[in-house]
Amino acid sequence: MKELLHCYSVLNVHPSAEFEMIKSNYRRLAKKYHPDIYTGSKDEAERIMSDLNEAMRILSNKYLKGSYNAEQPKKRRKFSDYEDFSEPGLESRTSDCVKKTNDLRKDANDQRRSTVYLNEKEIEKTFKKSCEFYPELDLLKQRLAKLSVPLSVAFMGRMLEGQKYAKAVIIFEQFRDKFLKKYFGSSPIVHLLAEYLFNRGTQWDRQTAKSLNKKIKSNGVPRDIKGFVRCFMRTHGIDELKVYGRKSKRP
Repeated sequence: MKELLHCYSVLNVHPSAEFEMIKSNYRRLAKKYHPDIYTGSKDEAERIMSDLNEAMRILSNKYLKGSYNAEQPKKRRKFSDYEDFSEPGLESRTSDCVKKTNDLRKDANDQRRSTVYLNEKEIEKTFKKSCEFYPELDLLKQRLAKLSVPLSVAFMGRMLEGQKYAKAVIIFEQFRDKFLKKYFGSSPIVHLLAEYLFNRGTQWDRQTAKSLNKKIKSNGVPRDIKGFVRCFMRTHGIDELKVYGRKSKRP
């Protein structure tokens, strides 16, 4: 394992990123910097591809990934399943996670002096062109962005990667459900509440979603999930009818 290889920075992902996003970024960068396609130096392309392949090899294997995270200095340890939902997306300015990630990216860029570590601007530019023909793509991306900005970027990458526009809704649901399951457990009732809070999008609602996330991750999903949800909504002054509707099967 390369001592100076910062896997997350190489693949331009947050350490808490879902594997779908890691895979999407790897494919995008591998396509761009493949020696047969890259217009720059062939030596640089081979070096970049070597780093990409090594990073992907480690992060795609749960045992290697676990060892890699454990070997990092304490200040660069992997992050927990708690996220800062106080501002839109997972990249809150006050989030310690993001500050650490930015440090990793800076270190990697300084070491390699390469443009390999691009942000999502070029993906978004190409994605907007696709939205001219498939406007529903932008609506789906916006809905994911309310949950997580990196999640919406991964969605754009997946759409552009295989041009699977006919399956956009299915892929959107897969990304959304994985996010909700990771941070809020497996209960559909809790998922509805969490998504309601994210869709409202105010700072108070995101703080409330953060509280819900911490309760679920600290204590697990309770047996009496309906009672838990009712209690949580009463505590935070949330109108049950607004979340689940009059005709919906409420908790």
